[in-house]
Amino acid sequence: MLNAEQIIEQCKISIDLLTDKVREDLVAVQAAGYEHGKAGTYALKDMSAEDGDTDWFWDVGVGIELLEDLLQMREGRLLRIYKTAYREGRAVQQ
Repeated sequence: MLNAEQIIEQCKISIDLLTDKVREDLVAVQAAGYEHGKAGTYALKDMSAEDGDTDWFWDVGVGIELLEDLLQMREGRLLRIYKTAYREGRAVQQ
């Protein structure tokens, strides 16, 4: 798992936009991915409201979108952090 500074570097986030709360939120996205993977929820191919998974859409997905918008990130960078942690969680489960 990455720490906040590694996530910031990997996602190419501007230091000017960071607060302690944002750092916590970045780590929380990763932690959610790991926990969802361990629990076996939110299959990686089913992560949108269009696919019928409204829990994903209204919970983690919206949080990721908001953070990406707030931090002026390229869409999908933070989602990759979530997905990597998800896979790590799934590996522990199996």
